[in-house]
Amino acid sequence: LRMNVAWVSYGSCLDELVQADSSLNSNGTGVNIVCARLEDILHERHPGLPGSEGSRERHDAIPQESLYSAAELLAAAIRYSSASCSAPLLLLLPPSAPELSCSSLTLAHEKLS
Repeated sequence: LRMNVAWVSYGSCLDELVQADSSLNSNGTGVNIVCARLEDILHERHPGLPGSEGSRERHDAIPQESLYSAAELLAAAIRYSSASCSAPLLLLLPPSAPELSCSSLTLAHEKLS
């Protein structure tokens, strides 16, 4: 099985999805795989939020509206990438931090479907 694997650095998922010349959007063959937790997408755009690296606050202090915002950002970035790239995109949402409210995450994940 021949394949070419390209990695992007942590915290650059959204940029990779929306930049026309990114390695993800330049892939004309094969499959693109994006693996991202909603709280990581949120911290990518707002590094000072609770639960982010260097923050003394816990993940459970993340407001529910912020998780919705992260889901909307990710969904918009995926729509843009899907429109500009011919390769299919597989989105993997790994488990979130155990401290986060299950109901908040369920509602946010529903925004992605």
